[in-house]
Amino acid sequence: MKKLLLVVLAAVLAVAFCAPAMAAEKKVTFYGDYRFNTYYYKKSDNYVSNFEGLYNPNDKSYSQLMFEPDYADSRFGARFSEGALSANVEIRPNSDSYYRQWWGQYDFGPVQLLIGHTYTPACVAFDMSQFDSESGVVYGDLMSRLRTNQIRLTVPFAMGSFKIAAQNNPMTSPAFDGPAPTNVEKKMTLPEFEACLTLNLGPATIDLFGGWASYDLDDPADGSQSVDSNLYGAKVHVPFGPLYFTAVMYGATNPNNYGELTSSGFSYSTMLIDTVTGETTDAKLKGYGGLLGYKVSDMATLELGYFTQKVERYMQEEDDNGTYYLVCAVTPVKGLTIYPEIGVRDEKDLVSADGTKVKQGKRSYIGAYWKISF
Repeated sequence: MKKLLLVVLAAVLAVAFCAPAMAAEKKVTFYGDYRFNTYYYKKSDNYVSNFEGLYNPNDKSYSQLMFEPDYADSRFGARFSEGALSANVEIRPNSDSYYRQWWGQYDFGPVQLLIGHTYTPACVAFDMSQFDSESGVVYGDLMSRLRTNQIRLTVPFAMGSFKIAAQNNPMTSPAFDGPAPTNVEKKMTLPEFEACLTLNLGPATIDLFGGWASYDLDDPADGSQSVDSNLYGAKVHVPFGPLYFTAVMYGATNPNNYGELTSSGFSYSTMLIDTVTGETTDAKLKGYGGLLGYKVSDMATLELGYFTQKVERYMQEEDDNGTYYLVCAVTPVKGLTIYPEIGVRDEKDLVSADGTKVKQGKRSYIGAYWKISF
């Protein structure tokens, strides 16, 4: 009798768990877009950009037409869903790094489990500037690691959600004051952790985010050295009818060791290690910015924005940059969006350890970004 009851109970449980899956309908949808830069821009005669790797001290100020596709942001994707299971695969027309997203997620109700390559919890970039393939994200509009491989939990609740992810640690090499050792081995003992708490407070939305990473440099001669980094900040979005205001403030320690991409073009953004004394010096990043937008109609939205950031390290070492712009998103017909824009990408100043200051110039631009979605 007991065996019969156990068999019946097992059968009931099997039906209970399998019934939703059997009843769920499998859905697959496809989407994509193609994007193009058409800008006329002018560089100052002292222009230098670590991000672009461009610098020629013999160049004079010159103007140039940017007429090129945005391969990094153009995409084709497929979304899959079947009951509690969902997934997304997204590729780009670029053979060097062909995929943008590749993940699967299961919704257990109180918590969602995601495994794969997608946006990090602290990727909060939000400006509408499109110049040079959305390069505003490396001038102060924070995007953390952007996308990376991760195992992520999302916990929704009445006033928002909480996301926490264990991510691959990039283990970016630190800078060395003196000759870099040749026999150092990088060792990861923990993944990188990143989280974001989103609060919906009436019309306002607040994102509080942070991350931490650490790995060891193991040198048989000098022992082990820990390379620690972190990221933290807040974003606020407030709509006022057709108007909206959004602002961000953030900081980081050794941002390039963390893998943070917004400051990837900076000098002095990694931990500095003195190879003689073993003393370490952290790089400190601070940034902020905001924008004001206005929805003119269902076909057009205006946006004015400003962002800036600075990194500081050993003695007087510092590097900063920023951007300001005016852009309008115009959708004359379904699927086509044109972004007329005018603005400046400012590389600002670079200060070396001895206090020498170098002005790095800027790019001023006017033109449009084109996107057709299908």
